[in-house]
Amino acid sequence: MRISFDAKILIWASLDRADTGRFSLSLIEEMNWVPVISTIAVPEYLTGVEDTKHAEAQKILEQQFEICPFDLAASGVAAQLFGPVKAIARQSGVSRVDMKAVLMIVATAKIRRARRFYSHDNNALKYARLAGMEAHQLNKRGNTLTTEFADPE
Repeated sequence: MRISFDAKILIWASLDRADTGRFSLSLIEEMNWVPVISTIAVPEYLTGVEDTKHAEAQKILEQQFEICPFDLAASGVAAQLFGPVKAIARQSGVSRVDMKAVLMIVATAKIRRARRFYSHDNNALKYARLAGMEAHQLNKRGNTLTTEFADPE
């Protein structure tokens, strides 16, 4: 199954295995899911990496995730969702810039056939539901990424 998540989850996952440079998403690894990451989420992750190590970090990302661009097909999904997403963002006081970034991440996940979207952000979860994906809260507790969701399959 294909899943996706936002930049914050990517950052948390990298912090859990900083000593190895590998990502720690045991739930994904155990379930043998395919994690899809939008290129829109990558810059926020890279801000925490020394400039001299960007190439190495990008190589690790490519080895462990399917990295997908925000392309013309994803822009069509984003356009369809824009009105309802804008209303949600306005109600919750989210800036237009933040709303657009998360919308592009969600649209990329949708066009790449992700069935589930994980985030700590309630608005991102609402956007994912609007896109037709299952949306699940994922939180950081200590050094462990946790979710109340357990896959019944």
